[in-house]
Amino acid sequence: MGSYEKENNLFDQRSKEKMNLESELNKILARLTQIEKHQNFENQTKDFHAAAVERSSNTMMEHSKRKSQLEADIADLTDKIGDKETAQDLRKKFEAIHSELGGRLEEKLGVEKIKTNLDISVSKERANINEEIQKYNW
Repeated sequence: MGSYEKENNLFDQRSKEKMNLESELNKILARLTQIEKHQNFENQTKDFHAAAVERSSNTMMEHSKRKSQLEADIADLTDKIGDKETAQDLRKKFEAIHSELGGRLEEKLGVEKIKTNLDISVSKERANINEEIQKYNW
């Protein structure tokens, strides 16, 4: 009768230990799933910002070409026509485009800063995942 009780106690003890380990494993898997969701969101955000930076760069290049063309037109008209009013209108357009380019540059820098911050966050989460995996493997 004594050995049966010992075996029964040992079985109960191991069952409890197994349940505790399974519970801990489920918690770690839930955290890993949450981290993967965050990682996916950060990757989507990173792709979105990369596309925004590319669009801004393309727009800035177009505006830069347009600015160069307007500068050439201003110089050409000033030389050929000498009409101050036309040259002043072109100057105003040039200044408007120039100020828009400045705004686009600031916007691009802001997007790049956000991208850098996201890269740092992703690196931290990867380190946390690796740390959790190391803890679990030990």
